[in-house]
Amino acid sequence: MRYRLMSLVFALALIVAGVFSITQGFKRMGMVKSDDYKQTKAVVSRVEVEESIDVDEPDSYTVYVTVNVGCKEYEVNYDSGSEDMKVGDEITVLFNPENPDMALAPSQTNSYILLGLGAIGVLGGILLVIRTLQL
Repeated sequence: MRYRLMSLVFALALIVAGVFSITQGFKRMGMVKSDDYKQTKAVVSRVEVEESIDVDEPDSYTVYVTVNVGCKEYEVNYDSGSEDMKVGDEITVLFNPENPDMALAPSQTNSYILLGLGAIGVLGGILLVIRTLQL
């Protein structure tokens, strides 16, 4: 009985996480296609490295870029930062000056990854519910 309950809770968590991931994928896809986001040049201004405690886990990189729009300069989080990026690198980003919280990568790869992971999560959760209820 306890096993069934734990399996159902885990399945529900998988389904919720999958739906959230799918929602974020579609949201990001809409932002990339939106007329509000313009492709522009930016310069990497800061790279923060969060070293992983586990040797098997890669370090986490948070990259900030400086975007010049008109007379204003914004330093924003770049959503696709990697260890290859160095301060001073010039990159192309999608940027919305009306909502200057984040600069997006101009590709939709991240959207497809989120959609795929979400679909796997939802499908895995549903299969786990079916399997658990058959026990």
